[in-house]
Amino acid sequence: MGLIIPCRGVDYGLHQNLESFLEQNYPNYHVVFVVDSKEDSSFPVIEKVLEKYPDSRGKVVVSDMIEGTSGKISALIKGVHEIGDAEVLVFGDSDIRPGKSWLNYLTVPLDLDGIGATTGYRWYFPDKGGFSSTLRSSWNAVGLGILFNHKLNFVWGGSMAISREVFDRIGIVESWSGSLSDDYVITHAVKKNGYKIQFVPRSVAPSIEDCTFSEFLEWSTKEISLVKVLDSRLWGVALGNYLLSGGITFLGAVLLVHGVILQVISTPALLMLIPIPLGVLKNYLRMIAFRSIMPHVRQ
Repeated sequence: MGLIIPCRGVDYGLHQNLESFLEQNYPNYHVVFVVDSKEDSSFPVIEKVLEKYPDSRGKVVVSDMIEGTSGKISALIKGVHEIGDAEVLVFGDSDIRPGKSWLNYLTVPLDLDGIGATTGYRWYFPDKGGFSSTLRSSWNAVGLGILFNHKLNFVWGGSMAISREVFDRIGIVESWSGSLSDDYVITHAVKKNGYKIQFVPRSVAPSIEDCTFSEFLEWSTKEISLVKVLDSRLWGVALGNYLLSGGITFLGAVLLVHGVILQVISTPALLMLIPIPLGVLKNYLRMIAFRSIMPHVRQ
């Protein structure tokens, strides 16, 4: 099994994140960290971590930048070539800190009939807290609901696995060339060839960091734009859902204010506002459920 981690810059807690990839309870795997150049600030951090794990079968290589292709995809292609003939390819982002059983959970479903790829996701854990960091965490968590739906789900490139046989058969490297998004290319290729994507909740990995409000806006705008451009179907479903739920809530609030003015109880208003407490309860249960499967960062 080959694990490929593209690295650029020093993510928050990068040292601990990289160590988590080298401490997996998996019998036989290789790790390839890929940087844009040796001048990248992540390079000395990777070298220092690898010195601590001399028998980890990990190494760091420099990417061959491919013209017209994003830096991350160039790094992934380099990693695939470096990993050799591994039967399973796993991809992870350097800003996550998975538990020791992450690889096991992520790769086991690949043996099921019809499963072309597996995916985890990330859960943002604010380090010091604050409104913006917490807002990003809750905004990001909404995507988890979609991943349970085989028709609408997708692979998240920061925590995903695919067999080398399927990877080569559906021509991922060729499809990657000239692309900007690694995970949407895999999503489309897997589904186009009749395979399903299996979401593995226990492979949801923590990403421990804070952000400012401007950073949150930049990140969320990028995420929304990618979905709109690369997956118009999912974009349409999400837009319709939010327009409907938002419209009902807004109308309920208007009717409630109208009832207060007239000093009457507006039953329609109360019914329209029921989704608010139900949504709070649903998200509270979601938070408890996913926190329970990441015990190494539960505190």
